[in-house]
Amino acid sequence: MIQPLPPGRARLTGPYQLLGLLGAGGMGEVFLARPAAGPSALVALKTVRPDLDLDDGFRVRFRREIAAAEAVRSPHTAALVGGDASARLPWLATEYVPGPSLAEAVARGGPLPEPVVRALGAGLALALADMHAVRVLHRDLKPGNVLLGPDGPKVIDFGIA
Repeated sequence: MIQPLPPGRARLTGPYQLLGLLGAGGMGEVFLARPAAGPSALVALKTVRPDLDLDDGFRVRFRREIAAAEAVRSPHTAALVGGDASARLPWLATEYVPGPSLAEAVARGGPLPEPVVRALGAGLALALADMHAVRVLHRDLKPGNVLLGPDGPKVIDFGIA
């Protein structure tokens, strides 16, 4: 569910205009955004919490996350659109996947029917094969990091890949 932007939150990050809050975690927030100029394709824009210690080590890890997301070209992962680990508040943008996470779907609707689980498993196996083909190991594959999009499951969040 998309929530309003937090009060006082800047409306621009990098070249993107923030539209709403998609979620938040220990490291940062994810916003629904669109390019401030140019085509209007929606993106999921991940930003780092401003109170974190953004030392060189952190920025190196964030660059690795961007590189891992960029390396994986798969119809079963959310494609990287851009990122900047050197920005005052580092950010990365991926394609927006309109759909709930697997965790949300199961919490709301209970166990999925067997045919759906089989299709989901096949999609996740293909996502993992595509990641491993470019030597990326996800390391945090969980129901919250699998989005159920209109064209099948998409793996997100390469933060600890």
